[in-house]
Amino acid sequence: MAILLPTRADGQGLVMEDEMTLDGAITAAEFDDILDVGVVATSEGTLWYIDWVNRTSVRLVGSHSNKINDLAFSQNDFFATSCDDGSLRIFSLEEMEPTVQFQVLDQSCTCLAFSPPASKGSLSPFTINGVVAGYSDGTVRLFDLSKVEMVLKMQPQAVAITK
Repeated sequence: MAILLPTRADGQGLVMEDEMTLDGAITAAEFDDILDVGVVATSEGTLWYIDWVNRTSVRLVGSHSNKINDLAFSQNDFFATSCDDGSLRIFSLEEMEPTVQFQVLDQSCTCLAFSPPASKGSLSPFTINGVVAGYSDGTVRLFDLSKVEMVLKMQPQAVAITK
């Protein structure tokens, strides 16, 4: 993994400023708006907290044992990972540790997305604090994080769901 910066004022070139070696190929990554800090997932199932400002990488507790397929941040205090072993893990941003895990047997969890937060004054009965995940069998599952349960499962296609 590397930081690339423009070499000239006109932005017509890049130079590698720094790099970090991780334990496998990068499969997913999310960084803040200015790319200073973020979380990176690898093919070895490891999650890394990357801080480019301080040039550090920290392996997070609660990494997976199989390839991580996707990584997403909620608009509040969580991020989530999806894995080849069928697990969907929800992590606390404050603690950087897993808080909830949903497991689907014999399927890979291929992708995920958080539901948007409810708008102020919304009276919709369908607003939940949730995450939706796609699986290798073509199913999409919606998990309610407040209830810690799956609330919807549908199979829109017979092949794996991807982003």
